[in-house]
Amino acid sequence: MNTRLIFLSFLTLIISCKENNPELLLPESNGTINSISVVIDDGLWESEIGALIRKEFAYPIYGLPQMEPVFDLKQIPTSVFSGFATNSRTILKVGLSQTERFTTYKNKYAKPQLIIDLSSVSQQKLKEQISNSKAKVLSRLYAHEIAEKQRRVLKSKNPTKLIKEIFGFDILFSSSYRIAKSSKDFLWARRDTEKGSVNFYISKIKNKANLNINHIRDSISKKFIPGPIEKTHMSTDKSYSPKSNEIQLTESLKVIETRGIWEVKNQFMAGPFISYIVSNQKNSEELYILEGFVYSPGTTKRDYIFELEAVFKSIKF
Repeated sequence: MNTRLIFLSFLTLIISCKENNPELLLPESNGTINSISVVIDDGLWESEIGALIRKEFAYPIYGLPQMEPVFDLKQIPTSVFSGFATNSRTILKVGLSQTERFTTYKNKYAKPQLIIDLSSVSQQKLKEQISNSKAKVLSRLYAHEIAEKQRRVLKSKNPTKLIKEIFGFDILFSSSYRIAKSSKDFLWARRDTEKGSVNFYISKIKNKANLNINHIRDSISKKFIPGPIEKTHMSTDKSYSPKSNEIQLTESLKVIETRGIWEVKNQFMAGPFISYIVSNQKNSEELYILEGFVYSPGTTKRDYIFELEAVFKSIKF
């Protein structure tokens, strides 16, 4: 009797929890970082609609030595979007309907999950809707992928307190990184890969009116990041113009993001970099530069740079 009572109580508790928070019983979503499941009929996918989707959501990323898309797109025909397919972590649904729709769902079939649903009354209207909403769609997709990367890193975050002690802020990065060098105003962390390494450094710099980001980067690299032989060092590849943008990380924090290619002169070494210039929240005369760079010859590098971007975007003062 007691066993039956306990079972009934437990069952009641489960039902109550499900009613109050349905997400508790959702399955774990699946999908690699920067992979988008595009749910769309075959006919639309092979038409101008599909071509437009590939153009707007799989464009090549600036600052990589080879062509790599911002997202990998995997088409799923609408007719087979059921069961396991609905557990995809990031989904873009596109189709025709009697009304125009731009709807976002979170954790509908699995968790964590983002579904963006775009539909319109005709192919022409759908093309217009995709073009008009691409900025919002890209922003939501990208933020979702950054958050997922940070969520995964959180499971095995690096325990070091050095960054907080030296610079007064925290960033989230994996325990697979080791501290290669540190001083009172500089820190370099790296993790080895099968064919190279992924690196980032942080340094304090003076805030000047005419800030030359490329000159600052090259000066820091010359001082702290040696090349493979004596008197060589990493520097900006001037033949590939670095591209800078101001981005709003939080309501109170703007940063200057720069992407480009680094090289070591006469050593056949090169790769992509991403850097953030961040204001010191307590001292307006001081800036921080956070720079990530990748050396991995013969491999794709998008996901390495994305990893570094997720590290920098986790900054907390």
